[in-house]
Formats: sequence, structure tokens, C-alpha cells
Amino acid sequence: DSFASIENVLNEIFDQNHDLQVKLEQHLPLLESAFFDQLISGGFSSLEELNIRSEHCGLHLEGDGFLCCLIQFGEYRQNLDKEDLELMDKRKVLLREILNPLQEMPWQFYFHDDGGDKTVILFSYYGEWREKTNLFSTMAETVWQSINNVFGNTFYCAFGQICDSPLEIYKSYSDAVRTMEYNMAVSPSKRFSFYNEPPTDQATFFYPLEMEAHLSMFVKSGKKAEAEKLLMEIYQININQRSLSRRM
Repeated sequence: DSFASIENVLNEIFDQNHDLQVKLEQHLPLLESAFFDQLISGGFSSLEELNIRSEHCGLHLEGDGFLCCLIQFGEYRQNLDKEDLELMDKRKVLLREILNPLQEMPWQFYFHDDGGDKTVILFSYYGEWREKTNLFSTMAETVWQSINNVFGNTFYCAFGQICDSPLEIYKSYSDAVRTMEYNMAVSPSKRFSFYNEPPTDQATFFYPLEMEAHLSMFVKSGKKAEAEKLLMEIYQININQRSLSRRM
């Protein structure tokens, strides 16, 4: 009777653990989505924090270089109806199917739903490389051609800058957003663009909200080296690359 009682208790524990594991696996897509939202908004103050969250989601975000690509289907519309959303979902599934064969190359793809009509693709590259600009330009062209062969002129595609650290992925994403917004406003017929500092008003300073938030986070968490690096980047862009007035 004692062994039977112990066996029953153990079986209940095993069943509970199995149910818990199933629920955790069902919850993983939500954890992954929350992780990518925080990643592209620059919400991590250290690699340790980022890696812990990444492992918790079952992701292994590693590489020697990273690049964000923003895909938008159709013209920008603020309000999408039910049929539009269903069409976008189908296109996003098809987009993954199109690009999955390219995973065999030296880079890895990560997909993130960035709203009804937008998808973010994060590329990571493994291995030693020098001319990374040419490497990623070739990859971008390959991705563009693969998508264009299926969707034609029904989408926009913009790539951000290449970054060396996962902590700087938010910059690449921000670059892709600004590049797409600029091209859609100035050259709507241009559906593929690679980041190259979109022309800006040289009389205004560069200090986007995400950069301000990241600097504030570094200061609050005592990350002196990271804060100094970001301040130097702000200095380079505004003082060395722009012609600001003395007052500005």
C-alpha cells in the first residue's frame, strides 16, 4: 500500500510537470515576441541581461554581425480591416517559406511581427569577415530577389546598418525604419533600399528618441563605458557629419 501510494503521488507529479511543460511551450511565442520588442527598442542595458532573456525564450542570438530588415506589405494604412489582416498573415507565412531555404548560408534569420502590415527580419552572421558591407549587400540583394519573384511590387523592403553587437540591433532597426519612411515619402516607386544615411536637414541635430532612451538607461544602470560610447557616436554625427549653426 505504501508503494502504491508513492507511485500515485509520483504519477501526479509527472502529469503536472508534463502539463506545465506543454503550457510553457505554448507560451514561448509570446515570450519570443516580447523579447524582440525589447531588443529592437534598445531595452537591454547589458549582454548578460540580453543573453539570459534570449535563453529563456529558447533563442540563441549569436553572431559576429547583425542587420535588421523591415518589410512592409502594400501602402501604409493606419487602419486595416479583417480581410486585410488575414491577407497580411498569409503573406507573412509565405515570406518565411520563401526565405527558409536561405538559412543554409552563413547567416541565420529571425522573424518578428512588427504590426499588421510589417515584419522585421533580423540577420546574424557567423565567422570571420572583413568586407561585411559587401557581404551583407549581396545577402540583401539575394533576399530582395527571392521576395520580389513572389510578391512583385506589393511590398517595401529597407535594410538598416550593420552592427557588431546584439545591444546595437536597435540602431539597425531604427535605421531601417527611417530609410523606409524617407523613401516612401520621397521616392515611393523605390521599393528596395539599403541604409546610407538618408539625406537630412543639416541645420537640425540628430538625437532620436530611442537613442535618448538608451543613453538614459545606461546612465541609470551605471554603464559608464556604454554611455561614453553612445555620447561619442552622437558627437560624431552632429559635430563631424553635420553643418550645425553655433546656436544649434
